[in-house]
Amino acid sequence: MRDAGTINQNGSIQVRATKAGGDTTLAKIIRRVGEAQEEKAPTQRFIERFASWYTPGIVGLSIASYLFTWNLELALTLLVIGCPGALVISTPISVITGIGNAAKKGILIKGGEYLENAGEVTAIALDKTGTLTTGKPTVSEIIHFSNEAALAGVDSEEEFQKVHTVSLSEQNNQLLPSEVEELLYWAAVAESVSEHPLAEAIMAEMEQSDRILEPDQFKSYTGQGIEAILGNDHTYVGKAEFLKQKGISISEGINKEIQNLTKKGRTVVLVARNNELLGAIGIADQMRPDAPKMISRLRENGIERIAMLTGDAQATAEAIAEEAGITEVHAGILPEAKNDIILEMQQQGYQVAMIGDGINDAPALASANIGIAMGAAGTDVAIETADIALMSDELMNIPEALRLSSKTMSNIRQNVVIALVTVAALLTGVFTGSIHMAGGMLVHELSVMAVILNGMRLRWI
Repeated sequence: MRDAGTINQNGSIQVRATKAGGDTTLAKIIRRVGEAQEEKAPTQRFIERFASWYTPGIVGLSIASYLFTWNLELALTLLVIGCPGALVISTPISVITGIGNAAKKGILIKGGEYLENAGEVTAIALDKTGTLTTGKPTVSEIIHFSNEAALAGVDSEEEFQKVHTVSLSEQNNQLLPSEVEELLYWAAVAESVSEHPLAEAIMAEMEQSDRILEPDQFKSYTGQGIEAILGNDHTYVGKAEFLKQKGISISEGINKEIQNLTKKGRTVVLVARNNELLGAIGIADQMRPDAPKMISRLRENGIERIAMLTGDAQATAEAIAEEAGITEVHAGILPEAKNDIILEMQQQGYQVAMIGDGINDAPALASANIGIAMGAAGTDVAIETADIALMSDELMNIPEALRLSSKTMSNIRQNVVIALVTVAALLTGVFTGSIHMAGGMLVHELSVMAVILNGMRLRWI
């Protein structure tokens, strides 16, 4: 693989381009920004509908004034200064500038409608993995026990004594117990063809091993676990509930150790081979340092309700939520259930923004009033489907996007007021005889310039 801009100084090289220039992430961003600036916000559509009635009205008023007064100058003055120029550009100048400013900050907004809607958000639902956390899970602990502990007839207290938890950070390159090696091997065999982020963490622990075989058969159960068959060996990796459904017995000792890890915010997956539980793997996904600050800023900006949605266990989710400052947690749910929660919040009267990775949370992102995709750079799906795509993993860009939307809507209202007050004053002046064509045109053009300059202020907010 060669990066764009690579210079070959000596010899020859053969390179096959997988995408043309128009298919690159940069090209998609440029195209999306251009399309967004052309899309009309609801306020802009209303202004244009208003102008479609207002302009003929001014023409009719000019004709009527001439027929009643036979004053051609009065009629022409009304026709010229009654032009809604400042009113028509009051919205697009603000929308274009707001979207452009957002793009400079790595916030890609799909169009004026979404820029406007973002300022009306009252509730936010967040995915955990990859949003509140870094999305780079690592194996932190291994729970294992000797085979004797699983034999029938062993009481629970003695069984618990035979359960061991190994912290990988404390191993200091020491050899792992054979039970741990076996557990990791069969977990890696099952996960070797999985695309789940947790699979990457498990495979990373076995990256030095060249003996990992791919399973002959593989099946994924969304939000639950996976099943793999290699030769005569049948392996399950997943949640405790999933393994129980497959008839795997989970000892009390293992359950206690799992609870201890989930309270630390670990995601725990169990591993079983040939109907025998080998143990469990504790996986840590570090919270982003700015997550608590982001949650606090959202509340300061007037967000009434913040909920975390995750497929992780309740204890794991609550540990992360408490650290971030979130009080509402929906844990152990599938992607379809996230969508149902979004719809329920909307039925309760909230304007909901859903924040996720743009792929696994697609149904919820689509159902929300505003869908925000994190870390969208290089992710075609996120750039194409999200209403707002954040090009980086900078969490503070979320409240910044909502702030920009609010500022843009305030700017639009200011422009509309400037335009309407100017037109009303000019029309009043014409009928009272205090405004003539030259002076009226000067004031009219000044109002247009005032609207343009006020809209351009959004570049520096």
